Amino acid sequence: MVKTPLFCFLTETPFLTVMSSSTPLLSKELFQCSVCLDVFTHPVSLPCGHTFCQSCILAQWTASGSSHCPKCSTVFQETPELRENSFAREMAKQIRKQKGQRSSEYHPVASDNVLCDLCPLEKASRAVKSCLVCVASYCEVHVTSHTSRFTKHTLVQPQRMDKRICRIHERPLELYCRYDQSAVCVLCMNTEHSTHHTIPVEREWAERKTQLLKTQSDLKRMIMERWSKVEELRHSIKLNKVLVI
Repeated sequence: MVKTPLFCFLTETPFLTVMSSSTPLLSKELFQCSVCLDVFTHPVSLPCGHTFCQSCILAQWTASGSSHCPKCSTVFQETPELRENSFAREMAKQIRKQKGQRSSEYHPVASDNVLCDLCPLEKASRAVKSCLVCVASYCEVHVTSHTSRFTKHTLVQPQRMDKRICRIHERPLELYCRYDQSAVCVLCMNTEHSTHHTIPVEREWAERKTQLLKTQSDLKRMIMERWSKVEELRHSIKLNKVLVI
């Protein structure tokens, strides 16, 4: 019998406990990642049926150098396709609502404050790159291992990746909607932003940086021109004073 992600959830003891209990609250233990021990964020399922946060399972594979299931120890000969677990995603969202938790919008912080997600917490090194696919940040040592295994992943300057998750779909905010002037995910682009002009976040950032540098240059030129006119006026005033005397 093939174990689907939903089958694995329904046959877990915590789920049966919740269904037989009179309390309407969902069990956090059932919908939490066994790697980070927190409620799922962008949950994906492996061929064996077990589910993890996408960033957690990719980080595990990068650190260990092999594609395996941390829960049942199944080793995959090739890196398997990660399938989004919409059931776990919706349940995790409900748990967050029950606790009054809300996903944050994208708000980058200084790169010096971003630590590597693979280093031990007490000895975490400063991150040098963040991966938009894994939604995780890596130090100089771990980014080398990550790059060698996942050559097609997009790396950017280090930033708080938990702030780059869409609060609606829990997907990375990889696109920028020029109509609404906000960062969106791929699912946003296919739904409420389907008729809007969207471009990659990196392209928008590059264009804005170029525009900012141009504006800065124009302001410097304007200041120099104004300063030159002020000097001319001062010189003219001095000459007038001399003529009056």
